[in-house]
Amino acid sequence: MISFLGLWHLRRRVFDRLTGDETVFDGTAEVTRTAFEERCTVYHSHGTFDANRTYILHPAGGGVQVRFPDDRAFVGIDERARQHVRHLCGNDLYRGRFLFGDGEWREAWTVRGPRKDYISLTRYRRAG
Repeated sequence: MISFLGLWHLRRRVFDRLTGDETVFDGTAEVTRTAFEERCTVYHSHGTFDANRTYILHPAGGGVQVRFPDDRAFVGIDERARQHVRHLCGNDLYRGRFLFGDGEWREAWTVRGPRKDYISLTRYRRAG
């Protein structure tokens, strides 16, 4: 996890398969030993606004357990170059892929549920 500490630029594109909308997030993510926090500007057909999200990080074996701010478990990741994760949130299934490289990483999520059907693609690049 130490190699991921610091500030990252991010760009996320979310494709909603139910509505046909595309939403773009541009911003930064800061990774510390205990937290992951994103701050973004969101561009959507309904307008532009600011958004942020925070996760709690707990060391776990050779990786880290990513948890929601209320300490519920989200996913576990480590520093392997390629990983697949899943998270069941109520009736919504989140399937994620992480691709880690030198100075960047990418996340791809497919989310399906009774009221959700979207794909989220994010690229993080080391800032500075």
